[in-house]
Amino acid sequence: MVDFEGGKRGGFELENGVEDSLNPGSNSLQETTASSSNGTRVLAADANGVVVLPEGVSLDDITVVGRDLVINLADGSQIIIPDGAIIVPQLVIDGVAVPPLNLAALLNDAEINPEAEPTQVPSSGGNFAGDVGPIQDAFDLGDLLPYTDLARVVEEEEEVLPDIVNREPDVVIETPDNPVGVENAIATVAERGLPERGSEPEGTASETDAETTTGTIVFNAPDGLSAILINGVEISSVGQVFSSPFGDLTITSIDLANGEIGFSYTLADNLVGETVDGFFEATVIDRDGDTANASLSIIVEDDSPIAADDIGIVPAGTHDPITGNVLDNDESGADDYSLDGAVSGFSNATGSADAGETLQGEYGTLTLNADGSYTYTRDVNTPGGVEESFDYTIVDQDGSTSTATLTITIEDAPDTIEIPSIGDGTVVDEAGLPPRGDEPVGSGEGADGDPDDNSDPSETTGSTITFNSPDGVDSITINGVEVNLGNDAGNDADDQVIIDDATGTLVITSVTYDPVTGDGTIVYEYTLGDNTDGDDTSVSFDVVVTDLDGDVAEDTLTITIIDDVPTAADDAAQSVAEDAVGTIGANVLANDTQGADGATVTSFTVGGVETAVPQDGTDASYSNANGTYTMDMDGNWTFDPNPNLDQSGGDIDASFDYTITDGDGDESSATQPISIEDGQDPVAGPPISLTVDDENLANGSNPNPAALTDGDDIVFTAGSDDIASIVFGDVSGLGGGLTWVRVDDDTITGSDGSDLIVTLQLTRTGDTATVEATLSDNYDSHPTFTADDLQALGSVDVIATDIDGDTATSSVAVSVSDDVPTARDDADSLSEGGPTSTDGNVITGEGTTAGLDGAGADTKGADDATVTTTGAFVGTYGTLTLNADGSYNYVLSQFGIDTMNGLSDGESVSESFDYTLTDGDLDSSDATLTITINGENDIVTINDLDGEAPELLVDEDDLSPDGSDQSDSTTDGDSFTFDSPDGLVDVTVGGEDVIVDGVFVGPVVVV
Repeated sequence: MVDFEGGKRGGFELENGVEDSLNPGSNSLQETTASSSNGTRVLAADANGVVVLPEGVSLDDITVVGRDLVINLADGSQIIIPDGAIIVPQLVIDGVAVPPLNLAALLNDAEINPEAEPTQVPSSGGNFAGDVGPIQDAFDLGDLLPYTDLARVVEEEEEVLPDIVNREPDVVIETPDNPVGVENAIATVAERGLPERGSEPEGTASETDAETTTGTIVFNAPDGLSAILINGVEISSVGQVFSSPFGDLTITSIDLANGEIGFSYTLADNLVGETVDGFFEATVIDRDGDTANASLSIIVEDDSPIAADDIGIVPAGTHDPITGNVLDNDESGADDYSLDGAVSGFSNATGSADAGETLQGEYGTLTLNADGSYTYTRDVNTPGGVEESFDYTIVDQDGSTSTATLTITIEDAPDTIEIPSIGDGTVVDEAGLPPRGDEPVGSGEGADGDPDDNSDPSETTGSTITFNSPDGVDSITINGVEVNLGNDAGNDADDQVIIDDATGTLVITSVTYDPVTGDGTIVYEYTLGDNTDGDDTSVSFDVVVTDLDGDVAEDTLTITIIDDVPTAADDAAQSVAEDAVGTIGANVLANDTQGADGATVTSFTVGGVETAVPQDGTDASYSNANGTYTMDMDGNWTFDPNPNLDQSGGDIDASFDYTITDGDGDESSATQPISIEDGQDPVAGPPISLTVDDENLANGSNPNPAALTDGDDIVFTAGSDDIASIVFGDVSGLGGGLTWVRVDDDTITGSDGSDLIVTLQLTRTGDTATVEATLSDNYDSHPTFTADDLQALGSVDVIATDIDGDTATSSVAVSVSDDVPTARDDADSLSEGGPTSTDGNVITGEGTTAGLDGAGADTKGADDATVTTTGAFVGTYGTLTLNADGSYNYVLSQFGIDTMNGLSDGESVSESFDYTLTDGDLDSSDATLTITINGENDIVTINDLDGEAPELLVDEDDLSPDGSDQSDSTTDGDSFTFDSPDGLVDVTVGGEDVIVDGVFVGPVVVV
């Protein structure tokens, strides 16, 4: 047996040690929850005498055993509160405090007997007397009784000790999972740390010691330690091994002085379907037989397989199957792969499959077997430079799984393309072109005289483009146009026009492609549609083949175009007079051979001076002493001969040479003969008429300075010679009572005495004569009319003379329009209660209802009109005096005044006076002045009665016979006046009628 003598740890008393009871200030053991095992826990009261019981405990579960309180838990375990029956604590049950007195009252039926436990040392409450022995012998000292009388036994002095308290041991186990130490401890190990075990594989972390854990059994035996056991076997030495079904617990240290026994546990094998290895029970027995137990459960973490991602590579441009095994880089773990196979299944984005089945991917199919072996077969017409993934799952023998990805990488393969070289299939000739609208036939096609029989097909060529695209074909484009990949050979309906422009047409007649080999062909035909610029030009087409992964092969198909040349021929001679109207012209290309390139005129030469012809359709122009030439690129030319040419030596040679150039720069030249003959005289434009109006003068009826001048143009046309001058002729044709003077070639004036009336002014601009007539003053010689009239002043010639003295004559007629006055009706008014006369002016409108320059103001005109119906005019209600300057005065007669006063508010009467306005040349205009008399509602006014001081005064003291004075009269009288502008009807005094309907009815008495 191990010698358990030694020191102490915590609250455990060890033999020969100093007593160290449970610390009442510590309640750490209360923090340990009830164990599910059949064990016993000790709960001591804290410094405040409080014990907190686990959840679910009731007072009925508490019993008294000796000095202690014992709580029997539902799972069969117990909780002991040491000395709880002697020193009653306060219990806390489910959050409710039970005071000590209440708890003692509940427990009063239980007898507290310190001797109830037979193993206890007798206490002071017991019977300490020993059995009575026989009387001692007298030792042969006679007949005396044994020496009991006086003698006493010399007793050895003994220390009287108090009763020894029985103290329970306790034990906890500390592990990495329970570093504080608990009665039901756990420790964790992991299968992943296991090494290889015969045919069984190592764990996934075999390089670690995850399969091993350590801990410490911590105990305290205050009454002395008798033994410590594990699973009933006493611990005897370091290195001692306690085995379980799956591992071994080894004692690594024993420290009895501090109450510690160290241990380690090592998992020996994997657990299939298990998570706990056995159960280790540590038991501490003290000297008086008390025991304490603590349990250790080993938690075994399962090891899982580890699947690692894999890569399979399909070589570029191939479709042969590739193989591999996904398990090559995976780890089975300590539990080894499932007996049914490592791989349980696999999947991709579109589906899943069991091991051994085949799953279609995006670019091919994968067959993955349970042993990890796989086969991947790439589909045809799939891109290169791509990858696709399949997720697979491996499983071990206890069902743990891991998933990884098998990535299939398809290497990229380059594309190639081969274009036919220069020669057959890449050359066309402009000579084979047919006519194209207004463009000429090619020289080859027209050689047989029939331009439309295609006798020369050299404008068309064709051949085959080959390519290789191992990664499929996504598209084929030519100059950006996508080619139809389904274009079958021999089917004209499939022919595809790629390019159809002014130059020509490219047609694809067939496309072939073998997805297994990647080889393909593009058959094309090109037909030249028109000539091109330059010698041996070409057209190019970018051919691009793109495979399914975006790789591109590109090259250029070049079609060479052979040039054609033009031929120019001399044109028929032409002649023109120097004064010819317009120009002469023709087209120099009409008899030329332009060739397929459609030649244009690029220059012409006159007298050794070459003039370039623009190629944008605009005319080129050249001028010399003979005249002006124009030429456009299409061969259209004109010639406008100059006038004043000297033909004394005969006709003048004005011929020119020209050069044509075709679209690619080939040239040819020829001549256009021209001769110039003598010309004609100038021509005058039609006569013009000018009119001015008196009313536009400053004092006219419609002043307008700008309108005082009227002008027009006479356009002369030169003949073969230039016009040297344009002037007025003589003034013999002018009249109208004015004096006309030709001041110079450009100016003529017409006056009335010293007054300037009209001025004629001629201004030459080129061959145009602008003649203006300006009115300066009123023309008084108009005939007598009452309306506007037009007076003709005659006409004057305008003569144009060319440098040869040839003339052309036109004329200008001049007229003056008369101005007339305009009289407008006027209105004025008088109102009752106001003045009885009114003033105004019928010409200016001043003082009238419309006011100065209002609607009634008259227009006197340029001839200064006046009122010719003047004098005093008696009307119904008054008299109007009207003056020549238009001023007037109207005065109401008495009848008019009475009539006005008799009008009520809103009533009126009126009368009118006609008058005539006559201007200086006796033109006249009539109007009316209307005078309106308006009534108003006038009030009646009573005068001399103010209603304040007495109007009549009498005194009672004058009454007879009883008055005290009787010296004055008892009668008083007075009068009052009244105004009634609207007439008199009735007057009442004190309610009595005095006047009725304007008639006095006599004196009345008012009481």
